[in-house]
Amino acid sequence: MKISRKILFGVLTFSWTVMAQGRSNLKIGFELSELLQNRFRSLGQKNCTLILGQEFPKGGWNNYGYQLLLINVELSPEHLQNNPFLKGNKSNLTGNLFVSRILVDLFPFEKKFGLVRFIPIVGLGFGYNRTILQSGQTYDLNGLTFGTDFRLQTEFLSRLFFEFPVIDASVYLWKSRPTKGTIGEIIIDYPEWGVVFFWINLGIKFKFK
Repeated sequence: MKISRKILFGVLTFSWTVMAQGRSNLKIGFELSELLQNRFRSLGQKNCTLILGQEFPKGGWNNYGYQLLLINVELSPEHLQNNPFLKGNKSNLTGNLFVSRILVDLFPFEKKFGLVRFIPIVGLGFGYNRTILQSGQTYDLNGLTFGTDFRLQTEFLSRLFFEFPVIDASVYLWKSRPTKGTIGEIIIDYPEWGVVFFWINLGIKFKFK
């Protein structure tokens, strides 16, 4: 987690610096689905997610921002049993997933209905993934990625936000090993080109003018 802490410190420092220069929204939240698949067990350093970002609303097509996403979770047996890319006897399979993203966000328009706003967001940026699977042997895949994500953000009372769907698609710029392989009786058939995730984001905004 040393890399994650350095990234987090850098983003926090940058955020507070630019907030003094004009209107912006600082947002803090967490990714829900990866915690749900583990039923919120062992929350802490081994099971945590974080969203940290900033929005700079200028009006019209000039709206932009950035977002940092960190996910560090243990993969539960229930989650791994339903993974279509893993085939074979998965009764003793365990794993860990680490994902980080740094994205530049564009949100060209919004629709407001009373106290609720709908904001489509398109992000573009770099990331890092690491997947560890263990069943007698160890499968360890890590790689650098470049990709995009789409989020439909629903904002309540100008403070709370909920993003669903969140579709994250990335291609590998580099990876430590072929994605396909075997451990014990398990056949691993992840795509060689990249990864796609589906997430749910929740959080709160702090507005500065």
